[in-house]
Amino acid sequence: SSASEARRLRDEVRTPNLDRLVRDGVRLTRHYVHSSCTGTRCAAQSGRFPVHVQTSLKNPEDPTSGLPVDVTGIAEWMKRGGYRTHYVGKWDVGMATGRHLPRGRGYETSLGYFEHKNDYWTQGCMQSACCKDFGSGKGGGGGGGGEGP
Repeated sequence: SSASEARRLRDEVRTPNLDRLVRDGVRLTRHYVHSSCTGTRCAAQSGRFPVHVQTSLKNPEDPTSGLPVDVTGIAEWMKRGGYRTHYVGKWDVGMATGRHLPRGRGYETSLGYFEHKNDYWTQGCMQSACCKDFGSGKGGGGGGGGEGP
């Protein structure tokens, strides 16, 4: 079973820092996800259930897609509390305007993808062969530090 495999690996691999985080941190034991990744990402960014935010991202360049711009996200709250903010991973919360992108959401820097389907090896968009979708820098990512794909 996967539980017995996890126990076996736990005995073989020493992870003192992770163990300390689990011991001293907050342990989340009940997780719920939306049927699409966009709904789950919008919920994680906003702290709201997906049903209470726009979760459609059929056209990521549509200003009504993704997390509404009038919703304050976690990075904005964290910055207000004095934390530094960095986003890593697939964004997929909207990209129609600068306000939809990681910097517009309060992240100081980001590293990741905007599109729904990416080939992580070639960094190409699987919807079309004409774009590279992986970026880093101060701002939105999507092309080496720019603000969009």
